[in-house]
Amino acid sequence: MTDGERRRLLSVVLPAYNEERAIERALDAVTGHLAAREHCYEIVVVDDGSTDRTAELVSTIAGRDARVRLVRSAHNRGKGHAVREGVLASHGDIVVFLDVDLSTPVDTLDRVWPVLAQGAQVVVGSRRMAGSEIEVHQGRVREMLGDMFRRITRWLLDIPVSDLTCGFKAFTGPEGRALFRRVTLSDWSFDVEVLVAAVEAGLEVRDVPVRWRDDPDTKVRLSRDLPLAARGILAVLARKARRQYRRPLELEDGARGGTQV
Repeated sequence: MTDGERRRLLSVVLPAYNEERAIERALDAVTGHLAAREHCYEIVVVDDGSTDRTAELVSTIAGRDARVRLVRSAHNRGKGHAVREGVLASHGDIVVFLDVDLSTPVDTLDRVWPVLAQGAQVVVGSRRMAGSEIEVHQGRVREMLGDMFRRITRWLLDIPVSDLTCGFKAFTGPEGRALFRRVTLSDWSFDVEVLVAAVEAGLEVRDVPVRWRDDPDTKVRLSRDLPLAARGILAVLARKARRQYRRPLELEDGARGGTQV
C-alpha cells in the first residue's frame, strides 16, 4: 500500500448484538492491525439493540479513542439493518464490514487493496474460490443448506461472485453508501440485495479468497432465518425484474456512480 492510500480514510463497520464477550477483543484486533499498517481509520460499531453490556463497553473504549464510534439501535432489527446503519454513518473513502467474531480475520484487508487499485468498487470475501481456507467448518446440515442457498440464489439473480454471505465485504465509500441507501432487507439475506444492487448499477464486483472459521455461537438460526431469507430473495428478484436497482447511483460530492444499463 502506498503512502497516499494510507492517508485515505478507512471505515470499518462492526455490527454487534449481545457481543460483550467478544467486542473488546475484536476492537483490539482491528485497531492493532490498522495501527501497525499506519492507516487513517475510523471504526463504527453498531449496537443492534443489545440487552447485555455491549454498548457500555464500546462507549468506554470510544471515550478513550476518538476513532471508535458507537451507533445504537433501540431495538434488535437484524444484521442487515445494523450494517446499513453503520455504512450510512461512515465517512471513509473505503468502507469495510466484518463480523465481531472475526470469523474472517481483519488481515483480509491486505488482499483488498490490490483489487481496489485495479478498479473494483465492491470486493467480496469468498470461502469458495481457490486460495480460500476454512479452518473450522459449519455443521454438516447448515453447510449443506448454505451451499444450496448460494447455488439457487446465484442462479436466480445472476450474481457473479462465488460466495454471497461471507461476512466480509469492502466498498469504495461513496458507492457503498449509495448502495446501502437502496438496501431494504434487514435479515442476513441483505448481502444478496447489496450485491444485486451493485451489479445492476454497473459497478465492478470482485471476490477475494479468505481464511474463515465457523463460530459455534453464531446468531443465525436456520428455522427462523431460512424462511426470512427465502422471502427476501423473492423480494429482490421482483425488484430486479422491475428494474428498480438500475437507476444511476446517487453519490455524495458529485462523485461518478455506476452506469445505467
